[in-house]
Amino acid sequence: MVDIKKVIREHGFTLEKVANELGVTKSTMTQYVSGNPTLSKLQDIAKVLGIPVSELVRDVDASPAESLVCPHCGKPLNVKIEA
Repeated sequence: MVDIKKVIREHGFTLEKVANELGVTKSTMTQYVSGNPTLSKLQDIAKVLGIPVSELVRDVDASPAESLVCPHCGKPLNVKIEA
């Protein structure tokens, strides 16, 4: 999984700004990004940043085909893209 705090900074935000947008304290936001956030929380964070949630759950050490993992169980998600 990526470093969510780093992704937040790369998009020009601070933990405090994202926390304010989500209506939570900075302490709560820190718990979200330091622990094992739920998919719902990841979706909320991604929405604030204006990015797809997949950017927050990709495995930085994996090949592109293995880059999505379930934030709940950690198992790889198989995604098939059809044109």
